Amino acid sequence: MKILNNIKTYKIFSIVVIKQNYLAYKSRFILWVIANSITVIAQIFLWIAIFNSSITELINGISKQEMINYIIISKIIESLTFASLESKVSQDYNDGRIAMSLIKPINYRTELLFRTFGGTLGSAILFCPIYLVIFVIFNIGSFGVLNLQFINIIYFIVLLIIAFFINYFISIIFSSLIFKTIKSSGIYEVKKTLIKLLSGALFPLVFYPEILAKILKYLPFVYLRYIPTLMIQGNYNNSEGLILISIGLLWLALLYIISRLMWIVQIKKITIYGG
Repeated sequence: MKILNNIKTYKIFSIVVIKQNYLAYKSRFILWVIANSITVIAQIFLWIAIFNSSITELINGISKQEMINYIIISKIIESLTFASLESKVSQDYNDGRIAMSLIKPINYRTELLFRTFGGTLGSAILFCPIYLVIFVIFNIGSFGVLNLQFINIIYFIVLLIIAFFINYFISIIFSSLIFKTIKSSGIYEVKKTLIKLLSGALFPLVFYPEILAKILKYLPFVYLRYIPTLMIQGNYNNSEGLILISIGLLWLALLYIISRLMWIVQIKKITIYGG
């Protein structure tokens, strides 16, 4: 009952984010769709050119079609697990809203969670249909490459949930740093760069140096792109999927503790400007 009451209380923040970010400005909506579509298609044609110029059909054990699917599925996962809180926290910090939130019956971190969910939902509605169309276009006659199995789909959904909360907790951790730096732009760029480089968002880990790839497989970032993408592509069996989910849940618990501790420590030292 308490959970249902919380949902009723906080769902307005999800609705506000969807209306503000995705419905209020149609021109921005259209530009986002065009820019992201061009980015994905450009990546695909880049890798097509790389494979066509290769003397072998496989590069580091990956075929051209698998690479194309990896790029598109990775972008779909990004849309379904998107989290970016830094600018919102920075704005609330500078105008004094955080101080007001501390004396209200609304939990600020829970508000941020529902704002994140709203942003993710809007992102999924906006971009996933486009990515799915691109996926179908580049997979005509090649759907057998996916090797889809029911258990992989179930594991994939669980990994998406894990990825969403890992993204959220990482955003909370980086947002906590805003209390020391005030500005969010640099912090957001650092976070975005780290995720792109360490999650396998740019390309699979098999293209990294072997030692680095082994290290990255034990970090939480791979749960944001690499592991869910390979799961839905059928690269893991049943037992491997259970192990990966178990490790992901452990990272989830650890990141929750770290984010909560950092937030508590920083909120005690907070200095509000203008509020």
